[in-house]
Amino acid sequence: MIKSLLFFLFFSSLFASEKGYELIEDRAALPLLNFSLSEKRVAKLRLDNGLEAYLVSDPGTEEAAASLSVEAGSWDDPQEYPGMAHFLEHMLFMGTHAFPDEREYWQYIQDHGGSANAFTAPDRTVYLFSIKPYAFEGAVERFSHFFIDPLFSPACIHRELHAVDQEHAKNIENDLWREWMIFKECGNPDHPNAKFSTGNAKTLSGIPQEALKKWYQSHYSARVMHLILLSPQPLEQLISLTSRLFSKIPSFPLEKNRIDLPLASSKQRGHFTYISPIKDLRRLTLTWEIPSSFVLDEESHAPSLISYALSHGGERGLLQKLKEENLVEDLAIEQNRLGKKEMLFSLILELTHQGLSQIDTVIARCFQAIARLKCSGISPNLFQEMQKISTLNYQYQSRENAFAFVNRHGFSIVDESLSTYPEKSTIPSSYNPAALSLFIEQLTPQNCLFTLHADPSLTGQPTTAKEKWMEAEYALGEISKTKLLSWQEIHPHPHIRLPDANPYLPENLALKTPLPNAPSHSAPHLLYAGKDGKIYYAQDTKYLVPECGIFFNLKSSQIDGSPQRQMLLDLFILALQDQNSQQNFFLKKAGYSLLLFSDQMALKVELSGYSDKAPLILKELFKKMKSLSISSPQFIRYKEELATCYENQSRNLPLMQALDFASGLLTNFHPTSAEKLVALRALTFEESLPIFKELFDTVYAEGMIFGNLTETEALQLSTTLKALFDAKPYLLADQKKREVLLLPKEEGPLLIEQKTERQGSGVLLIIDCGPFALENHAAESLLASLLQEAFFDTLRTKQQTAYIAKAFKKEIEHHIFQCFAVQSSTHTPTELLFRFELFLEEFLRNFEANLAPERFRALKEALAASLEMAPENLSSMTTLLHTLAFEHEGDFSFRKKRLEGLKELSYEELHSFARKHLSRHNGGRLAVLMEGAPAKETLFHYRSLTKKELNEKRTYTAGKEKNL
Repeated sequence: MIKSLLFFLFFSSLFASEKGYELIEDRAALPLLNFSLSEKRVAKLRLDNGLEAYLVSDPGTEEAAASLSVEAGSWDDPQEYPGMAHFLEHMLFMGTHAFPDEREYWQYIQDHGGSANAFTAPDRTVYLFSIKPYAFEGAVERFSHFFIDPLFSPACIHRELHAVDQEHAKNIENDLWREWMIFKECGNPDHPNAKFSTGNAKTLSGIPQEALKKWYQSHYSARVMHLILLSPQPLEQLISLTSRLFSKIPSFPLEKNRIDLPLASSKQRGHFTYISPIKDLRRLTLTWEIPSSFVLDEESHAPSLISYALSHGGERGLLQKLKEENLVEDLAIEQNRLGKKEMLFSLILELTHQGLSQIDTVIARCFQAIARLKCSGISPNLFQEMQKISTLNYQYQSRENAFAFVNRHGFSIVDESLSTYPEKSTIPSSYNPAALSLFIEQLTPQNCLFTLHADPSLTGQPTTAKEKWMEAEYALGEISKTKLLSWQEIHPHPHIRLPDANPYLPENLALKTPLPNAPSHSAPHLLYAGKDGKIYYAQDTKYLVPECGIFFNLKSSQIDGSPQRQMLLDLFILALQDQNSQQNFFLKKAGYSLLLFSDQMALKVELSGYSDKAPLILKELFKKMKSLSISSPQFIRYKEELATCYENQSRNLPLMQALDFASGLLTNFHPTSAEKLVALRALTFEESLPIFKELFDTVYAEGMIFGNLTETEALQLSTTLKALFDAKPYLLADQKKREVLLLPKEEGPLLIEQKTERQGSGVLLIIDCGPFALENHAAESLLASLLQEAFFDTLRTKQQTAYIAKAFKKEIEHHIFQCFAVQSSTHTPTELLFRFELFLEEFLRNFEANLAPERFRALKEALAASLEMAPENLSSMTTLLHTLAFEHEGDFSFRKKRLEGLKELSYEELHSFARKHLSRHNGGRLAVLMEGAPAKETLFHYRSLTKKELNEKRTYTAGKEKNL
């Protein structure tokens, strides 16, 4: 096969001009060592029109996907139409000359089990989709015409303008968006970043069709396009497909303006920006604009290495020191790449109340950590450690979800030469102490942009300005030269050091399963079953990577789903994560994922990553869990942090609040954030101590061990973990049962109205479809797929009531609900609910017209392909097996049964199921209406008043006298 492939590629290059493309030498030579990706092949080519393509043939993938990145983004917007690039991104989905029906593309993607999206960045716009492989060529053909012959229909221009406006309205009360808009407003006015990038109805209103066409024709040249195709098809077919479809894209020279201007302005550098947030935030950010030479350096990866050193969460790290002084809750370091050569490097610190009152100390500690880097430098060992883990993660990469693959690569492919992509941008190759020193020298107080998100009443800094488009309140504050100089000349702190060697780097990467003639994947079997739990085990014979997934549900008599106990579990998890921060830091850097969270009256522990150190990691974690204790100062900090988390739930989008509220109504194990906040405020330190101590005195464990571990190793691990807990069994007979609310069909439909201070309306309609039954499952799933596309098309595309409009199926404790959700800035909750019901009436009335027999067969085929599709990687498989073990009573053939039921489903059965559950005869409906403050200039809102009030406001006018 390899010889024939090389022969094909060689002769393809000889006849490039005849074929319409030339092959690009692949200099990303590092081999992949993941056995399941051993047949993956890559071709890189450039079409005669200049488009570059990265083609991936992976026979093991069960989904296909594509993305196309255009080097044109919001920085290219014309002055007269801010938001043009973003608006054009929306318009390309609205029909082409080859496929003029605006629904055609979306319906084709969704009917064949796919997803589609697009996003506009400062210097690029990325379009992407995924789909079942048998429908890939049809999707690629439709996709290609986005860039060949878009319609830009005037009717769609007018309608899609509202979608862009809704999207902008959704972001108005988002604190990250508000910070970004303030950064733009205060930044360099001569840099295109100062433009209003998303646009709204005001900036785009009245935009003529010709203006869109002209901008498109002057920016969407094949010469600045980067295509990615991922498919199980052979490379020869992918090359042929690319050449046949994408060679038609027009190619013309572009006069791109070189941007050699700084993003930031002098009123930002060495100054404070104080922002009044929507949520309860105490966030300090130190940001530097990085010189382009470091952004473009693909050898030393200086920003990543400095980030690696500063984010050190272990002993004698910056974060640990700040926590010891009760100044911060967390620290994150981000490298935000805005363009090919533009990057912002940020330290983001979540402050305690004490930290907010000692801002100067927090900043001083940051510069003491930077001074440590200047003094000590970055050692070769630290560089080699980062290089080693980057290389391991690259060579042993798992197959990822196809949509996620093209989403990730679609953005990054623009930044590296295609010949070496993606190796150079992934793995540092050169230790360059001089370059590292130069980078550290950039991190001065004078170059720094200091930003503080906090309530002005807490900071004593009143706001003095409002950002133009989101009306975010802020103020600019000068920092004295003396203070800046003191931070610049500060000495390293004696207790802030560089990280030690990572103890979790894998050493033994050998597979425990023999590669030749490896048996097909078999179902897990019970490794242990007793009064204190069940543990399943299966050795991986499918993915063949040196990894494992170990998932546990830990149930305790102290966890009963009540607001008080759920809050205490949240507090315990917060304390455990905080006191385990050193392990968490090293685990993340070594390629592990360790998740701790509460769900369904249990503490969930999910570890995935290299198998070599996995048993050691869990032993250390469980030992810490059993002995966890907190001091009074820690209790105060944890309580403060958790209260902020709960309070901020009430400042989410109204739809998110409605979802949280509904979860608390439908189950006995999901109290709302508001209920948990009441319980938290009443909690004292003394009351928390015995509960922390007794939390795991009785335990019932549900575990799944899967991957590159032998059965003996898995048994040893489970025995060790059991001994570490040394707990009494939490007997099944004593466990509180998880329950779900049955919506009364005879008394419904029901309505609950809530108020929120957030702008806009959030509406959630829940329809009870009865208990889970295998014979109904196919109809439920197929109907949910059909409703998803139809609801979005009606509420979002046609009626333009909202930017977020979703229909989805929800299974809770083996009970099925069909849900409809909308977040709107233009319509009241009551009006939206009426539109939901009108949609359902029309959906049923036009059921046969909208679901022709051939479409029914296509939907069945797509759903069947999804059921037959194995998870992409070992971690996803562990999730599935764990779910089947403990949510479906160990029925590992459940998906096969679903598939058999789907094959037997008839058109008439689906239609009957839809009528039974969606018609008004089913009163088992609950609507949650979350009404927020009217959004300025967008919400058309009837205000209630009495006759007396109207009379008080009345003004009369007399009619004109008639001429006699």
